[in-house]
Amino acid sequence: MRWVKRILIGLLGLVVIVILAMVGVVVALNSAGGRAFAVREINKYGAAYIQIGQLRGHFPADINITSFAVKDPKGIWLSGRDVTLKWSPLQLLRRNLAVRLLSAQSLDVARAPAYPASKRKNSGSSQLPSLRLNLDRLEIAALHVAPSLAGEDVTLHVTGQTHLRDLQHGDIALNATTESGDADYALTGTLDPRNVAMKLHVQEPPNGLIGHFAGPQVRLPLKFDVMLNGPRAHAALQAALALGDARLNVTGTLGLDQTSPFADVVLSVPALAPFGTLARQPISGQTQLHLVVEPTAKQDGATLALQGDVALNQSPAGLDKFLNGETHLSLLASLQGHKVTIGQLLLDAPHAQINGHGVLDKQQLDLTTDAKLNDLATLLPRLQGALQLHSHVTGTMQDFATRTAIDGQISVPNVPSGPFQLTLAAQHLPKAPQGTLTGSGTLAGSPLNIDARFTRQQDGAASLNIARLDWKSLAAQGDLALAAGAKLPTGSAHLALGHLADFDAFTGMKLHGALQADFADQGQQTVSLQASAKNISGVPSIGAANATLEAQGTLDALAVKLDASVARLMGSAAKLALTGTLNIPAQSAHLASLTGNWHGLNAKLNGPADIEAKPEMAVRHLDLSVGKAAIALDGTLSPTLNAKASVKNLDLALAKLFVPSVNAAGIVNLTANVTGTPKAPAGQVALTATGLRYIDKSTAGLPAASISGTATLKGDSADVNIKAQAGADAAITARGTAPLSMTGPMKLALEAKLDLAMLNPALAKMHTKLSGTLSTSAQLSGTPRAPAGQISLTGRNLRDEAGPTAALPAASLDAKANLQGQRAALDVAVKAGPDVNLTARGTAPFTSTGAINLAVAGRLDLKLLDPILAANGNLVRGRIDTNLRIAGTAKARAPTARCNWPMAVCRTSPPGSTSPPSLPT
Repeated sequence: MRWVKRILIGLLGLVVIVILAMVGVVVALNSAGGRAFAVREINKYGAAYIQIGQLRGHFPADINITSFAVKDPKGIWLSGRDVTLKWSPLQLLRRNLAVRLLSAQSLDVARAPAYPASKRKNSGSSQLPSLRLNLDRLEIAALHVAPSLAGEDVTLHVTGQTHLRDLQHGDIALNATTESGDADYALTGTLDPRNVAMKLHVQEPPNGLIGHFAGPQVRLPLKFDVMLNGPRAHAALQAALALGDARLNVTGTLGLDQTSPFADVVLSVPALAPFGTLARQPISGQTQLHLVVEPTAKQDGATLALQGDVALNQSPAGLDKFLNGETHLSLLASLQGHKVTIGQLLLDAPHAQINGHGVLDKQQLDLTTDAKLNDLATLLPRLQGALQLHSHVTGTMQDFATRTAIDGQISVPNVPSGPFQLTLAAQHLPKAPQGTLTGSGTLAGSPLNIDARFTRQQDGAASLNIARLDWKSLAAQGDLALAAGAKLPTGSAHLALGHLADFDAFTGMKLHGALQADFADQGQQTVSLQASAKNISGVPSIGAANATLEAQGTLDALAVKLDASVARLMGSAAKLALTGTLNIPAQSAHLASLTGNWHGLNAKLNGPADIEAKPEMAVRHLDLSVGKAAIALDGTLSPTLNAKASVKNLDLALAKLFVPSVNAAGIVNLTANVTGTPKAPAGQVALTATGLRYIDKSTAGLPAASISGTATLKGDSADVNIKAQAGADAAITARGTAPLSMTGPMKLALEAKLDLAMLNPALAKMHTKLSGTLSTSAQLSGTPRAPAGQISLTGRNLRDEAGPTAALPAASLDAKANLQGQRAALDVAVKAGPDVNLTARGTAPFTSTGAINLAVAGRLDLKLLDPILAANGNLVRGRIDTNLRIAGTAKARAPTARCNWPMAVCRTSPPGSTSPPSLPT
């Protein structure tokens, strides 16, 4: 038996070697050299997926990684610092993953991971070992979630613990809060094979981690609580969700048993108005819906029943007459694999009903819909009657047919009428529809006849044949065919509407006039279009309109002539006439002549011009006179710029013709030579404007202003040199680089001055006479979104020389602002002789959420008021000292103040007394 002995000795030696190797690994990884080696090897072989910093702690039970970064093909998406794992490795022998502590100083989730989809097929033979999970303590000091995932930067402090024997036994507790405490997330739960107990609480500010999924236009606080408790086969559910003022309550039971899952819940919305506000629709009312979902006897099947009522006090425009009141909703459906069977879809509103049923599947589409409008007057008050619709759709989602019939009786008051019917029959929807539209009967007291056929092929070819369309003065016939890729159809068509008033009952307007149009195109022959509108009216503020349009020629040389007139347009008659040629295949137009007249203002095209839409948008040789002004444009406008433009002698008084309340004056001249693109223009622009003023009683006596300047465009910025002045007492200059977007660079120098006496003609009626000067200078840099630089404002000898205030000492103002991106450092001082001294220093933000830190201090000697109060026999002595500090944000200010009123003493002289008042000591 020596061989047995040798085998045992060999096995014992192998075990000893393995133990010694494991001990060696442990010893090595607890040495500086071993740890450095492990880090190098991990970073070497995992370079495409993970990188780690230093290893610390005591391997294997207490491991610390100073930093790590997880990568995908796009780069790093997850990183962290100071990660610690304290666990019991030997517990794995008992299938127990026992972790005492898992912590991280910080985790940063930059975006969602983007790993390529795995091509490996799951054979189903691999399975993870069954382990118990016991995590005694989880703590992440700062979990940072980037805006791409959370809407805006979110940092959470996360704690928790869990003990799971398997997916049916265990407990979990997880908490996450922001540093400010305005967001709170908490999950607790206990599981066993028979019972479940779970609570979820979420509360967060607007645009939070979850709430931002509602969209950028919905910035409201979110709160919801969910509680699930009881037997797994019949657990009670309670949930309350609030998004701003919008509330949704859910109560019911859930079956969590895998053999017979179900849901039986009631959804209640006590007030629909807040939801209408979110949807920007006028909705008010309430609703309660009962939802039941149960499995079918067959695998992968379920039935759904939704019943409830919606009580609306207000509905979106156009639907209020149908839906206001109580509407009953019922949906009975079943799902088996990809097949959806609708047993009933019922919408029973006060004035309309919709009922549908059918089957939807990848290979089958069979839907029947019936709808009824009980009283047409709810939609159009001038009409009487009722409408019914019946529709049947069959086929597949890729190729289906429909037959839809609308019938009923529509009449107008005091006009006898009869029934009518419209029938649409179409096949091969949606890719290549073809079918017929027919109509017969009596509509609003007049016979109706419609007989039309249509087709459209997948390549875009289409045809329309109108054998007959007659109702009252409306008559139409046509036979048109559009070839694939063609711009205009061949064939002919005729349309005549002798009396627009025939449609008054349907439009709700008082229409007058007549329309007529004839079209003919026989392939390569001449296209002919004749259209006219005679005495068209319907809007009281606009007079009758007349127009004729003639087009004759081939598609690449279609001569067009238009004459139009309006008897009254904004109080005056208007006329327009033009001639030109269209090249439809080339998408261009040649404008030979254009004249117009309105309010005595004549417009004339001084020479031929061309307009091109392909391959680039361009206007060539446009020379247009409008009154005394001349407008010229020549060049390419899109997608690239290469154009010259000018405006000469444009009188701003023309604005009064369009906006009567605007009474401006001045002459504007502008020239531009631009290249680049509309988003990044380049080139030169020059502007001069003289005699600028706003004519009004309040501005009488003020000098006219003038502006002159040039700009060299450079994409997102422009080098400018601009000067504006009003007489000799007001001027402003701007030189340097000005931005053309919120992120464009600027390096701009501004200088301005104002002699306040210039304003006195406009202030005379207010019994005010100002004197003194204001001057400002600015050196701006950065961008409009993050400006930098300095602004200063200086005022000297400021006073009101009219009335009692004339005796007050002159005031001075010195203010400086140091722009620092999202805030400004302020230093403001106001003085008026030795008796007034007010200062404000600190920082103010440019946004409503930025931090404010301002200190306002001041001193006022009340004897300064003697010139004002003495006229009424009053004198005041004393001094006011104030010290005010403002902190917080613009939305949540937190002011603190201290005010001293030492020795404030007042006495009034007796009425009629000529002696001054006496002051007690």
